[in-house]
Amino acid sequence: MKIRIARLGLLMLAFSALPARAQTDPSPQTVAIKAGKLLDPETWKTTVNQVILVEGKIIKQIGGNLAIPAGTKIVDLSNATVLPGLFDAHTHLCMTIIPNRDHGQYYFTTLLDTTGYRAIEGVANGMAMLQSGFTTVRDIGNAGNYADTDLRHAIEAGWVQGPTVVNAGMIIAPYGGQFHLQPEKKDLATPEYLFADTRDEMRKVIRQNILFGAKFIKIVIDDQDYIYSADDIRFMIAETHAAGVKLAAHCWTHAGAHNAAEAGVDSIEHGFRMTDEDLQLARKNNVTLVGTEFAEKLSNAEDHKIWDVVPYFIA
Repeated sequence: MKIRIARLGLLMLAFSALPARAQTDPSPQTVAIKAGKLLDPETWKTTVNQVILVEGKIIKQIGGNLAIPAGTKIVDLSNATVLPGLFDAHTHLCMTIIPNRDHGQYYFTTLLDTTGYRAIEGVANGMAMLQSGFTTVRDIGNAGNYADTDLRHAIEAGWVQGPTVVNAGMIIAPYGGQFHLQPEKKDLATPEYLFADTRDEMRKVIRQNILFGAKFIKIVIDDQDYIYSADDIRFMIAETHAAGVKLAAHCWTHAGAHNAAEAGVDSIEHGFRMTDEDLQLARKNNVTLVGTEFAEKLSNAEDHKIWDVVPYFIA
């Protein structure tokens, strides 16, 4: 995904010097970062021996001969290269698969871990992401009962450290979501998914998500034998756009991705089975593909085992 960087963000090597700050603290700390090398994302040029003055979360000045005000905390990265903050467009911070317990099935994870526990996992995963240089993440569902919204609020208020979070709330899907339920236990997908099969249901769950803090909407199109049609998807796009948010579509299959591309969703997640025709249709309709392939050898993606590589990235 091409992202315009309007303001330079730094790796957590720099921002780790900034303490968590509650809303009651009125005076942001000033930090001077001495960068041995600094990469400019606008020009892709590297400059040496730069000083970066940061006040709170705002970069005030960058230059080679800046005067450092008295009392400023100094972070010495003169032997390191400072990069722009990285963006991860597909994360699941509030879901950590435990292989020995869950046996590669995140359905088990949702049954065993409470929303509160998953929010704490989100804090730990968010800090790990920030320390790895990701200053913005798009958290795309699987957060129980809105743990992702609570995590975002806590980061924004300064109670915990983490990247800027853009969260999806609960995933919207046809009946069953991504799980294969049985009649005696048909409620076990709650609160992981919001089922919506009629237009009234679609409108209601989109509004519920936005009310409870979702910054964009995610739908699962094709994890059951029945899938959302292009007309279904167009309806949900219209509802989300009317509320000022975007719509992301999880697509495992060719048919699901084709319907999403035809409808013109804002993004297709995964898209493993997209054909050249699907890709051309997506391009024509200004659809962004958020691929989730990793460099490492993965288990069969159709078996939902992507977390074998990174535990808080799941399908």
